[in-house]
Amino acid sequence: MMRWITIVLSVAGLAVGVWAVSTADEKKPVVPLSRQPSVNPYMHGVAALGFVEPADREVGVVAPEAGMVTAVFVQAGESVAAGAPLFELDKRPLQAELVRARAAVAGAKAEIARWEALPRVEDVPPLEAAVARARALASDREEFLKLTEQALGRARAPTATCRPPASNWKPPAPRWRRPSRRWRR
Repeated sequence: MMRWITIVLSVAGLAVGVWAVSTADEKKPVVPLSRQPSVNPYMHGVAALGFVEPADREVGVVAPEAGMVTAVFVQAGESVAAGAPLFELDKRPLQAELVRARAAVAGAKAEIARWEALPRVEDVPPLEAAVARARALASDREEFLKLTEQALGRARAPTATCRPPASNWKPPAPRWRRPSRRWRR
């Protein structure tokens, strides 16, 4: 029973809503004009209020670097001469980068001077000793290679002299026997 009452009440509410919307005669408010519209004095044309800005005269302003604007030199609507600054960006990041670049140049110049000064007098004897040690090791290895090749040449036998053994030798039979019966159960 409760179900039927809910259905009837919802249908009645829907009917009342449709009736209220259809019988409402609310008039739209009339907004007064701020001034009279302009009259078109020309035969062919459009009369309108507003600013006319040609598309080819608009100039996009983009900063060369991303950064914070610290000063603005012109206001909106002002005429500006070509090449005149419009705003100023924060100089600190660029100044820090310039200091880093100058330090890198100084470091590179010092490295070049160090390489041009080489070899120093105290660096030469250890380098000469290392070269002599490498030459001695190389000659020792070459001599070892020659000796090894000679030993291999002497150890090789011609293939015609390699034969199977002449005797019919067989390995001896094993000495163990099967366990006797008394050990098997």
